Amino acid sequence: MGQLSFEIGPWLASNLPDLLERETLAPLTIRVGANPVAVTQVYDSAASTVREHINVPLYPLAHWLVVNWWRLRWEAGPPPQSARSNWLAAHSLASISGDTPWPPLTFSSDGESIHLVMQAERASDVATIRYTESVNVDIPVADFETAVDELVTAVLARLQARHIADEEFLELLGELREERRDRKESARCQWQAAAGLDPGSATSDWLSVVRALRSVAGGSAGDELLAVIPIAHGGLATVQRCMAAMKQSGVRVDLRALPPLQAYPKPGQLPWQRGAALARALRQHVGHPSGPLGSKVLEELISAHLPLDTSDGGSARALEGGFRNGVDGGKTSVLIGSERMTSQRFFAARLVAAALMSESQQHLLPVTKAMTAFQKAERSFAQELLCPWLDLEEYVDEHGTDDDALADAADHFEVSEYVVRNTLVNKGYEDRDILP
Repeated sequence: MGQLSFEIGPWLASNLPDLLERETLAPLTIRVGANPVAVTQVYDSAASTVREHINVPLYPLAHWLVVNWWRLRWEAGPPPQSARSNWLAAHSLASISGDTPWPPLTFSSDGESIHLVMQAERASDVATIRYTESVNVDIPVADFETAVDELVTAVLARLQARHIADEEFLELLGELREERRDRKESARCQWQAAAGLDPGSATSDWLSVVRALRSVAGGSAGDELLAVIPIAHGGLATVQRCMAAMKQSGVRVDLRALPPLQAYPKPGQLPWQRGAALARALRQHVGHPSGPLGSKVLEELISAHLPLDTSDGGSARALEGGFRNGVDGGKTSVLIGSERMTSQRFFAARLVAAALMSESQQHLLPVTKAMTAFQKAERSFAQELLCPWLDLEEYVDEHGTDDDALADAADHFEVSEYVVRNTLVNKGYEDRDILP
């Protein structure tokens, strides 16, 4: 069994007014994760019972999954606490119907895996049920695709057995299957979904601009550009301006002397694990396996002095990073917005990670806030390079985690206090409420 399953019980008799819903009412159990958790587990206050399934019409679920398949498969999650209503409509099961109490389970993609998040409910809803499980897991994309395909097939089989033909649903499903089969059409749908658009809604001009930007960026960097579009104020136009400003930037670093460390993912390795392992390997290479990493070492890695000159370029930090190859004898032109030394150090570390994880012919080395696998690995690399977890753990074990101690830890490792707090939360050392 995969890490996502929609388990359907026996079909139930129903008096629901809608025919499609009436004929597809059934007990549904949704399990997620390597150690499966039933996210459909509920406490029923009317019956004073706990059960793992919910009795729901499955046609609306199948329809929602087909309509939003591309965005569920390819669109990244928004930055924390900034989910838009449009995003939630395409990514949260709770948006399927106001008449049915679906679980508040959200799906997002980092390109390599599907991230599922849900918080247990504190109170029962109008239907007297309360979802009791919380999850925060990544599952393989293949498991997501298989689970969705199996659910849709089961619902279609039920409708056919009841001699019900829904032409609109069959047409949508046929279009999706053809899009997934056709390589070129699949790429166009992926581009739009990653950019937060419903496939088929982009104009030919939009697709032409994206195609050109991807060509200039080179390699996998084009996927990172697409993931920036939904979170950039001004969308695609802002991304264009950022690219132009980066290419024209007079700020230069030189990344050509970086060691050829292994940066390819191992089977089952999550992005943050890949980034941290790469950082530890680089620390060993430069002779600093532990402890704070001074700015001199960073400067040697990028062949430039810190702090670097800043340049906004109309980016509002939507897209920063470097553009390399053919610039000033092979150096990398850089776009960075923050003057703070801690931010510059973290930026330099992320830029090094981008170079180590990218093919040599890739021009763009993106540093963004997009929630992609590449950026997760990049941020994890920077954290482990500048503020190694074992060293930070030892420091807080000795000095504590009150506000003054965390500020001192940030000074000790020459990183922002947010990096310290976020690392402690990600490692499970502290609860999320220590974050600002």
